[in-house]
Amino acid sequence: MSQIRKPANHFSRRTFLQGSLTAGALFGLAACVPAQPPAQPVEMTDPSAVDTSGGTLRLAHNLNLSGRESLDPHIRDSFRAVNDLLYGRLTRYSVAGLDAELAESWEANEDGTEWIFHLRDGVTFHDGKPFTAQDVIYSFRRVADPELRSGLVTFLAPVDMDGLEALDDRTLRVPMTRPYADFPLVGPAGVPIIADGSGDTVATTGNGTGPFKLENLDVEGTSVLVANERYWGGPPKLARMEFSAIADGDARVNALLAGQIDYANIISQTQSPLIESNPDYIFEIASGPLDFSYFLVMHTQMAPFDDVRVRKAMKLVVDRALMLETAAQGNGQIAFDHLIYPGDPLAYTVEPAFDVEEAKALLAEAGYPDGFDVTLHTSSGFDLFMPIAITYKEMAAAAGINITIEDYPADSYWTQAFMQTPLFSSFTISPSTPVMLELAYRPDGFLNESLWESEEAVQLLDEAFAEMDAEKRADMYREVQRLAQEEGGHIVPFFAGVGRAFHKSVKGLTPNSAAIDWAQVYIDPSA
Repeated sequence: MSQIRKPANHFSRRTFLQGSLTAGALFGLAACVPAQPPAQPVEMTDPSAVDTSGGTLRLAHNLNLSGRESLDPHIRDSFRAVNDLLYGRLTRYSVAGLDAELAESWEANEDGTEWIFHLRDGVTFHDGKPFTAQDVIYSFRRVADPELRSGLVTFLAPVDMDGLEALDDRTLRVPMTRPYADFPLVGPAGVPIIADGSGDTVATTGNGTGPFKLENLDVEGTSVLVANERYWGGPPKLARMEFSAIADGDARVNALLAGQIDYANIISQTQSPLIESNPDYIFEIASGPLDFSYFLVMHTQMAPFDDVRVRKAMKLVVDRALMLETAAQGNGQIAFDHLIYPGDPLAYTVEPAFDVEEAKALLAEAGYPDGFDVTLHTSSGFDLFMPIAITYKEMAAAAGINITIEDYPADSYWTQAFMQTPLFSSFTISPSTPVMLELAYRPDGFLNESLWESEEAVQLLDEAFAEMDAEKRADMYREVQRLAQEEGGHIVPFFAGVGRAFHKSVKGLTPNSAAIDWAQVYIDPSA
């Protein structure tokens, strides 16, 4: 049996999800993104009527890295829940598209082979050092250093590192090795900036440009951040944020209701009645354009899923509307077997067929006239994993696909089952379409969990990134998604929001929105 290849820049799944799960921050979404207006009117406290300054917010983080969490934002064990508040990026992907952060503006030459970034004036690191273009050059080159083995290198794949140039302190020239029309959505939004020369110390200092700075690091206990009064966007309203390590979901709910923490993320919908029965606490499903996709992954280098006919059959047995209703109580949107959010303007939205008879025919053609047996590796420690697994098992049985479900503890799932078995569960949050396509559908992309390889998809991505016409580029992006739907290894039935719970005194959160501007969150002591 040939050795199973993993992406060269494969990024620990637990590392990747750390920020998005615990702090609601993926690629810097949460730290300074304007909140979406709620879909329905809700009763909200008028900030002008209360003192919004000061206060301590106590949160739980999931200890996803078993104590290896580091303040170095460029490495695989990055403590994303905290690091997203310590460090800044040139740009930020938001629910509205792309926001300026450390870069105020940018422009490309005619063919997209060179970008100029104009940096924000008056920005300083926590230690008082002024932020300059040289800090960006240092950060980009550090991420690209093979010895660091940073998963973030994927974001910078087309950058000519030798050609990076600080035209002055506030102007950065970024040449490309190939045209890249959407580069500001990818590299600048994906790489946190650290101070020039600080690579050896940043893991302990957390010295960045973000709205909070480090007071104490204790990843298995309580880590403390305090307000950065010199933050370029204005001082945050909170004085302190305390991150306590609580790995178990039930334990997070218990800690919340016992008054030990104020905010808990990744709360199962099954726990909502317990929280909602207490008038001092609020439970809601945080959703929107950055919803999570929950899916099954077929390892395309392992039998039987190395046969595209079997992969197609596995997708044909899914009744998506029923799956959404059964597994997620209807809280979400039907998806299309690719990882782009259905509401994204660049999404390919042709719904895959639901056809059990066609699935049987494909299996017979592939040499499985009576179906086959397979184990689905999953974990009840992650919300919706088990409901999806159980529902899919029942659907697949109609085509003779006999599934045995193996349940792993949450703390061992990613190391013992994920990407090591033919069929397993996963989830992610979809950032911008160019980012997700780059990460999920290139052979070496660190979100290419199924190890699907398609020369046609890679060629389309290369052509799309070089295409300066937005409409033509969008058509190419959709064609990559169509190929993934037809041939890829993901079974993506729906996107859904994530449960969160918090004390009623926590204000500044946009109701039911996954986008959080933590600098605007505050504690209302009168609530």
